[in-house]
Amino acid sequence: MCPTDAHKEARAPPSRAADGPGLVLGPSVALMFIDVQDDFIRGSLAVPGGEALLPLLNALAAAVAAAGGAVAASQDYHPPDHVSFVSSHPGRQPFDTVQVEVGGCSWPIKLFPPHCVAGSPGAEFAEGFDRQHVQHVVRKGRQAGLESFSAFYDMAHTGCTDLADWLRQRGVRTVLVCGVATEYCVGATVLDGLAEGFETVLLTDAVAGVDEVASRGAITEMQRAGATLMRGAELLEMSRAGAAAAEGSSKAAAAGQAQPQAAELRKEQ
Repeated sequence: MCPTDAHKEARAPPSRAADGPGLVLGPSVALMFIDVQDDFIRGSLAVPGGEALLPLLNALAAAVAAAGGAVAASQDYHPPDHVSFVSSHPGRQPFDTVQVEVGGCSWPIKLFPPHCVAGSPGAEFAEGFDRQHVQHVVRKGRQAGLESFSAFYDMAHTGCTDLADWLRQRGVRTVLVCGVATEYCVGATVLDGLAEGFETVLLTDAVAGVDEVASRGAITEMQRAGATLMRGAELLEMSRAGAAAAEGSSKAAAAGQAQPQAAELRKEQ
């Protein structure tokens, strides 16, 4: 039997979407970068607005890592004859849709210019993306005949990556998703994250899409599925405020301990 959207919804647990304003960074929170790669930022399939995201993405990684959270990133990593490449379908044009048989089922595949070919410069993380905090990399789309948007599963859900297990091994409950492209790999990852039982948060100012209308539709679909929408800039402000409050409490506690010691010293004198 071929998987359907209804089938995927049936296997998904009840939504446990995180309360954005109450979200606290820590070891139970992971940041998931989606496809921040050269071909999607400046290369053959550059996403409008993708390059402008880099400073925010870098700041988010630093904040999550400083709080003890997990940081992971996905990469499209295709063979040269990948099924999604228009060059694999003579006579077709970029962004045409074709039907492809996978596991006895017919799947619609949108065709793109060749991109993120394994081992090529375009498949590397984009220049300006600071990956020093990235602890785990998920490479997807490595089978020639199978499309893979999500960082969790291939499109037909015939196989999975190690992402869900990696997150669970670290006690992660909440996954913050950012990167490109909103209506493709970002959206698929958010929906599969929810289906895997993670509290999933889309950082709306830390994503970019190919098409504005399609991106808005994808965000609506994610929200209806149970995802929380939150701005990355808001998360950073909360993180800074929390750090400042913690520092203030630490200083107050140190001062409180010093006062009795000073009083005791005066008595001895």
